[in-house]
Amino acid sequence: QLAPTFFVLFVMTVVALPFVPYYWMLWSVMLISYFLFAITSALFQKSKLSEVPGVVIAFVLLHLGYGFGYIRGFIRFVIFGLKPKKKHSTSSR
Repeated sequence: QLAPTFFVLFVMTVVALPFVPYYWMLWSVMLISYFLFAITSALFQKSKLSEVPGVVIAFVLLHLGYGFGYIRGFIRFVIFGLKPKKKHSTSSR
């Protein structure tokens, strides 16, 4: 559950690149590693090589969406102590 959150936080640290010496190298290595893992996972999921780029894009979008949502919820509910709206407090199923 925390992998997408850490991925989003990692991507957001790009603003530190100009201020921290050699941070861009660590950032580049981590980003390349992420994409290598994503490509490897996509290759295991799909038998057609032509489908791999779409699966990698889906991984990235899912991780970004889930990570941003997790961070937003953490800020709203844990830091600010807000409660869910009444319509969101029960399951729709």
